[in-house]
Amino acid sequence: MRFVRVKRLYGEAYRSYEAPFSVTLPESGLTLVKGVNLDTGDTSDSGKSSLMIALAYLFGGCPYPATELQCWHTKKSMMVGAEIDAGDGVVTVERRKAKGLTLTVGGEAFRGGMAEERLDRVFGGMTADLRAATTYCEQDKVGQFLSLSDEDKKSYLAQLVPGLAGFEEVAEAAARTRLRLQDVVAAEETAVARSEAGVAVAMAALAEADRLLDDVDEPSDPADSIDHDALIVEATAIAARAQAAYQDACTAWKDPQRESETASIDADERTLGSAEGSPALNEARAELAKLEERLKVVEAADAERRVEVERAAGARRIRVLELTTAAGKATGLRSAIVTLRDRLRTLRERRCYTCGQDWQDAAALKQESEIESQIVTNESELKAAEEASTTLGALKAEPLPVFDPHPFLQRLRDAVTAAQALVEREERAARSETETRREALQERRRGTNDRSEARRRAATAGLYGDAQEATAYLQSLRDGQEEARILADEVSKARALWKERSDAAERQRARLRTADSELETARGSLAEARSLLQFEDDVAAFAGRSGFLGAMVRDVLGQVADTTNDTLAGIANVRHAVFRFSPDPELKRIVPTIVVDGEARPLKSAISGGQATAVKLTVDLAFGLAIAERRGVYPGWLCLDESFNGLGTVSKEAALEVLARFASNRLVLCTDHASETTGLFVQTIETETIDRRSRIV
Repeated sequence: MRFVRVKRLYGEAYRSYEAPFSVTLPESGLTLVKGVNLDTGDTSDSGKSSLMIALAYLFGGCPYPATELQCWHTKKSMMVGAEIDAGDGVVTVERRKAKGLTLTVGGEAFRGGMAEERLDRVFGGMTADLRAATTYCEQDKVGQFLSLSDEDKKSYLAQLVPGLAGFEEVAEAAARTRLRLQDVVAAEETAVARSEAGVAVAMAALAEADRLLDDVDEPSDPADSIDHDALIVEATAIAARAQAAYQDACTAWKDPQRESETASIDADERTLGSAEGSPALNEARAELAKLEERLKVVEAADAERRVEVERAAGARRIRVLELTTAAGKATGLRSAIVTLRDRLRTLRERRCYTCGQDWQDAAALKQESEIESQIVTNESELKAAEEASTTLGALKAEPLPVFDPHPFLQRLRDAVTAAQALVEREERAARSETETRREALQERRRGTNDRSEARRRAATAGLYGDAQEATAYLQSLRDGQEEARILADEVSKARALWKERSDAAERQRARLRTADSELETARGSLAEARSLLQFEDDVAAFAGRSGFLGAMVRDVLGQVADTTNDTLAGIANVRHAVFRFSPDPELKRIVPTIVVDGEARPLKSAISGGQATAVKLTVDLAFGLAIAERRGVYPGWLCLDESFNGLGTVSKEAALEVLARFASNRLVLCTDHASETTGLFVQTIETETIDRRSRIV
């Protein structure tokens, strides 16, 4: 067996390790990874688990995506790397957040998918999932295999043994094919029955088709000695000549009486427009124009007077507002004068008007002068305010300017309205008279045209009769041609019916032959499907879970159980228990059991929780050994990240005893917060965290 060992782990910008770090790992032995957080004085968040996760990130099983491994103290891209001894030389493995995996073997670098493939080959074809199963255990995740569901256990076993998945696929494919072939056989049996029914139906249909064909005779072509097309061509030419002669006569015919009457009507129509310009209407329109002109003049004068009145009223309002504002200051000024006089009186008594104390300096004289000046100013302003109040009263007593429209304006507007109504009446009367005369002229024109048309028809009656006779003869020939066509169509339909029934009978004969052929084909397909079904039954029985596949799975489970029991026999608190798997015949369930005093019991109820932890850990190690034996390569390290949380001291010591046996030729890295088991580890890797940044001590 070839070991793959990690010689050195290094990285930078990784989780709490901002600065570059490097740690040389021992080749084997039970090793404690312990740390201290100098920020809190505790062991939590000291960078211990980050070393375990770094190995899982490199080789498989990392519980976090690369984006969550980036150091939060720097924007520099995260990198984790390791140097591993693959037995035939040192291989460098690096994973970076931005560039992914890089694998260097013998000076040649591989990247991306090619690097992943080469990494699998370094481990003897072990995938990342298998590497994770043999090298990394998350926090509180001891007993990885036994915690899986039955389906996941079978998937795990399929990866465990090369070729096992192939047998599983063959057996499953055979089972699926068998189910499909059962449906195929049922379908083929249905097809045979359907084909037999189809033959019977085809025979009945052929008999009916032959009967229908016997009911009709094959028709012959009708005898027709008349050449309708030639006669129609000749008659069309005759009718065209007769019609042309009639049209020429109509064009050449003249009617002097119609022309005279039409000229008289045209002259009368030209006089219709003069009614609209009658003297009464023209006089009304002239009067309306004069009134409208006078109305414009008066309205313009009124508009000018309105503007003058509104301007005077606006000026008066502004003056009233100014005087009101000035007069409104009087009250405030009177109050201010009284206040100032009180202050002046106090000053003259040489006492402060604020605090009542005697004045001690010359500033009082200056302030007295200022107050006297302010009183004079306020009295002057008060006088002006009182004068403004008097002026305001006189102004308000004056009457307001009011605009009065011109007394003649409304009468003038009424006169314009009356003139407009008169013009409208005269125009309606003129239009009515004109329309009446126009209708009479139109009636005269229609009568003239009708009489002229009657005279024209009388003059061309002979030619018109010849044209009508030629047209009637042409129509009779076309009617005869249509009757001949209808007869020919009937013969054609009869022939088509006979042909249709003859073809139908022939089709039924062909369908009968096809139905016979399909029946033979269906019977052959049924026999073939039954043969294939029997073959798949044999394959499923040989390669399935009750055959060769089941034997291989039981062999692997037996080997794991034997290895587990060999290890348990050397541990004091579980040496009385015997572990084994109890799969059912079809491998639908893989049940772990413990035999105590000759009685098999479920693992959960047969032993205590601490003993169960030791058993689960031993089973995981045994599976790792089974994987290595079948792959020929064994990862030479195992990371257990706080896997013993919650266990008592005795249970934890039992688990560490298991690991100590396992670590005789392999490196086992453990993180644990407890101190009572520190003495069981042969070597230690220490970390510390300061200001949330970790380093290797």
